[in-house]
Amino acid sequence: MILFLSDVHCRYGVVNAQIAHAEARTGRPLEAVVVLGDFGFFEPDLRRFFRRQRFHRPVFVVEGNHEDFDRLPRLAETYRGAFTHLPRATLHTIGGHRCLALGGAAYMDAHTTPRGAVVGAADIEACLAQIGRASCRERV
Repeated sequence: MILFLSDVHCRYGVVNAQIAHAEARTGRPLEAVVVLGDFGFFEPDLRRFFRRQRFHRPVFVVEGNHEDFDRLPRLAETYRGAFTHLPRATLHTIGGHRCLALGGAAYMDAHTTPRGAVVGAADIEACLAQIGRASCRERV
């Protein structure tokens, strides 16, 4: 079973709390957790949490519109042992299911949207081009 969450906003302990809740309610262990946006790719918060804790199950993250996009690639690499970032327009296999990642937002207010958050037509086309491609970049 895979648990889907969103809008963690740097409250990473919520992920472990939701894992415990889901496993207690179902009586079964989760295979993985997928965070569908607004995880909180922010250096001080990541460092503070992962200095002392780890997630209890494998966690995969699709970025949302509230991330530090200037540092996101470096942060994803730095913390790759703690979670797996699913970049835009990439295919992955999670729990035996093929997943196509497309994070960000396409509708946000230009005054409050961070640079890098907006999903444009080119992002969508790159994502769709992955479908059915035999030599696609597959991870996980």
